[in-house]
Amino acid sequence: MKKFLILSLSLCASAFGDLLGFGAGGGAWQADTSGKAKYDGDRFDVEKTGLDKTTNGYLWAYIEHEIPILPNLRIDSAAFSADGNKNINVNFGKTNFNGKTKTDLQMNQIDLVGYYILPIPAIDIRLGLGAEIIDGSLKLSGQGKSKDADLSFALPIVYGGVRFDLPSLPIGLEADVKYVSYDKSRIGDARAKIDWTFVDSVVKAAIELGYRSRSIVIKDLSGVDAEIDITIDGPFAGASIRF
Repeated sequence: MKKFLILSLSLCASAFGDLLGFGAGGGAWQADTSGKAKYDGDRFDVEKTGLDKTTNGYLWAYIEHEIPILPNLRIDSAAFSADGNKNINVNFGKTNFNGKTKTDLQMNQIDLVGYYILPIPAIDIRLGLGAEIIDGSLKLSGQGKSKDADLSFALPIVYGGVRFDLPSLPIGLEADVKYVSYDKSRIGDARAKIDWTFVDSVVKAAIELGYRSRSIVIKDLSGVDAEIDITIDGPFAGASIRF
């Protein structure tokens, strides 16, 4: 599905040539998880369940055009899974886990954003709105028992980004933030990176290095089983193309 999406956007950009700007990239994100969780029982520290530092993939793509009334489009996708296996004593899903317990956390994400670029020389400032879709779960299993809490939801987000290309150098600095606060729930996603363009022709190819931090607070959200207050953060590295 992700490969099809990137290929489709690439074909569209090729077809419209001068009318569209297109970029896409991807790589690996190494992240730690910290914070608290609760599901029909005890509120517990997720770090004490032994969740390991994990490396997951990410993808992004955008299409920009010259039609002022229509927003540009950006899509971000990031897989995330972490697991641990440790002795714990937690009541989770009205079930007591006391002893060696495996913990599995999934928080796969797709963001769809429509944005506008402010007409400011030398610097690229983007503002927009979109939606964040999370396909997630938190599962504990051990001692012949297993409980799985659904963490899947979708929320609107506010988006802001800035990019600055250093004059006469193949280096770009970029940062963006996505945020939503809804009732007792809150999501923040901040990312900063530096990229180096090593091929600069019709198609520009670059490598990127950066740091990303996601803060996710979910409480009393319809359709979501558990309450969580977690942070997922760490460095990332990848490659991109633009034309």
